Amino acid sequence: PGAPQEQGTPAAAPETIPAAPSASESPALSEPGFVLQVAAMSTEVNADVLSSKLHEQKFKAFVVKREGDRLYRVLVGPFKTQQEAQRAQTGLRAQDYKPLLKPWSPE
Repeated sequence: PGAPQEQGTPAAAPETIPAAPSASESPALSEPGFVLQVAAMSTEVNADVLSSKLHEQKFKAFVVKREGDRLYRVLVGPFKTQQEAQRAQTGLRAQDYKPLLKPWSPE
């Protein structure tokens, strides 16, 4: 017998969690954590193109080439926890990527 009560909207319902975390949730590249390797390419231009495409899809992508490695690795992250990385991995798989979960260390 009264007016219906309004229900509050949760700030982040599970179905609305973005595939890529905001910058405030991500550790700096200088901190250990987890990354998702989306590709390993022999040419830097191709790696940069894929990284840009991932940025357009709202993933925090970057390219790494370590000393002694001939490949340019396209990575998404880094993430503080394995669970955060796995959420992004699910989002990448939904876009037909096959990301590999890897520990991240600056060097």
